[in-house]
Amino acid sequence: MPEELSYRKLCDLFRDEKASNGICKLPGDFEKGAAEYLSHLEEGAKESHDAARERENSSRMLRQILRLRRQKVVFRALAGTAEHHAEGMTDEEHALYDRVGALVADEETRAEKLGLERISQKARKKEEEQAEQAIGDAFKKLRILKEIPSYHGADGKEWGPYKIGEEVSLPPSEADWMTRGRLAEWME
Repeated sequence: MPEELSYRKLCDLFRDEKASNGICKLPGDFEKGAAEYLSHLEEGAKESHDAARERENSSRMLRQILRLRRQKVVFRALAGTAEHHAEGMTDEEHALYDRVGALVADEETRAEKLGLERISQKARKKEEEQAEQAIGDAFKKLRILKEIPSYHGADGKEWGPYKIGEEVSLPPSEADWMTRGRLAEWME
């Protein structure tokens, strides 16, 4: 195993991953190491109830970490950010980014065939503004609970930075992940 894992290290990684908008640095073979760690715990779980509980908790924590990271990778791929080769992504995450990026490229090609990509940049921006205005009522009001640096959302737009206590209106996709991550709370 490249780096010795423990339940404490998994908890620290989960906390860091949840607090960060970016992807926390992991070695490329992290998932292989995690599988070895869980296998080691499985052997101990046969002999001890405490070891069985540690294996169950470690497995749950690892699933949560991988889910958070998968969401971040998919959002990056959808936005087409150049951070694909960012240091710290695992080998599996690079492959996921490539697969999602390929699907997005296929959809863009399909849109081109429909003639949708021939719209000028200025006309496209105007359409986006009109669409945003049309769904303006769908924006959700939030109160920021943690300081959030500026970031590129799933829509490719730059959002933030936000300060603690600030009241903002955001599209549902941005508002949902902020509330799930306890970075903000809903306002009535």
